Amino acid sequence: MTCFPGYSVVNTTCLLSTVSDANCKTFKDGACTECSKNFYFNDQGKCIQIDPFCKTFDISSKTCLECYSGFRLVSGICDFSQNSQAFDVGCNNFDTNGICTNCSQGYYFNSNNVCVQVDPSCKTFNLQSKVCA
Repeated sequence: MTCFPGYSVVNTTCLLSTVSDANCKTFKDGACTECSKNFYFNDQGKCIQIDPFCKTFDISSKTCLECYSGFRLVSGICDFSQNSQAFDVGCNNFDTNGICTNCSQGYYFNSNNVCVQVDPSCKTFNLQSKVCA
């Protein structure tokens, strides 16, 4: 028998877990046994989110090993790149001077050369005119 996340099997019945951890994927006997995707156990046994700017995370050491473009690794934590003029979350690639050279899929350069997200309700977007078609 299995229960939904947040519930545990107790005497063949699903009961709300006494241990509350919204970031837990799997509970067993009232305790979290597996964290949700992109979360890890901290030293207190709670599920903590992995730094969203971390590209490669080492679960055993609980540190980031590699950051996404535009960030630099400082003591296992991703920090803004010192050579980046302005951080651009929609940027796919930065040059060696920290300037965005192309936007991620679903983003486009605005008039300030910052990547902005295309309206998710837009089915077809014209990159030249920057309008939903």
